[in-house]
Amino acid sequence: MSGPSGPAMTIATTTTQELPKLSATDYREYNRLAEHMDLFMPAFREELELLTQHKQIHAGLEGFEKYLNDCRGGERELRMEELKDLMDKFGKVLWEHLDDEVKQLGAENMRKYWTKDEMRHLQL
Repeated sequence: MSGPSGPAMTIATTTTQELPKLSATDYREYNRLAEHMDLFMPAFREELELLTQHKQIHAGLEGFEKYLNDCRGGERELRMEELKDLMDKFGKVLWEHLDDEVKQLGAENMRKYWTKDEMRHLQL
């Protein structure tokens, strides 16, 4: 079947289990822990880029959250182009940061600094 602008697109969907939402407290706790990883792992001490990325991401998220709250409160109209522009401001650094953290916090690297028992007792 085709529409006015060409063939209809079929989108495959998969069922995934939704992760629980982080509360503001959970989010702050995660970031508090992340900001002190330099005490335990040299890469975080030497890798100031990870902390710089956190600051850039937070600044972007604050602007993003303010925009959405303004839209929710009726002060602004939700415009997808504006939303995309806000997301683009921190999207690249967010993906780089997540990739970097996966490398640093991967099992092989974590074994260098923590025992299995120590990992079990971390309050995450």
